[in-house]
Amino acid sequence: MSENIDSKVLLEIINGFIRAADAAFESMIFTELKRVGVYLKNHDEPMKGDVSSIVTLFGDLDGVCAISFPRKTAITLVGKMMMDESISDLDDDVCDGLGEIANLIAGGAKGEISNILGTNASISIPTVVTGIGHVVEHNKKCPCIGCIFEAEGRQFFLEVSINKKSK
Repeated sequence: MSENIDSKVLLEIINGFIRAADAAFESMIFTELKRVGVYLKNHDEPMKGDVSSIVTLFGDLDGVCAISFPRKTAITLVGKMMMDESISDLDDDVCDGLGEIANLIAGGAKGEISNILGTNASISIPTVVTGIGHVVEHNKKCPCIGCIFEAEGRQFFLEVSINKKSK
């Protein structure tokens, strides 16, 4: 069972993910991140990117964080992170890099979530899914909030759905 999180608290949680994304991009990708939009996602809607890195939150929480990138954005950002501009294909190294980006963001947000909700949260090992039109199973018992970011002149998407487990 899960309990819905108050909308003000949910906003604080989303802001925690945004701050974690800013920190991850500044420290690991050496680029500035700009949030250019926010949206409420229909749970059956496909991801907006061609490749997504997914982290599940569990413990006292029940949630999903998914970061979805268009193909060229994924290649550009991971190439910048690895300091290798010769990367030109969505290969295993790029997928590993995307997993690390998701891990950094979810890990950074996890501490803030634990403080905000007074809970213990854990995160899964990232899973990377590729393919145009793929769907990520978000927690259907709560809203899925999406943020549109821009880095290096390219957009990508962060989606979060999270609930607190009832005791």
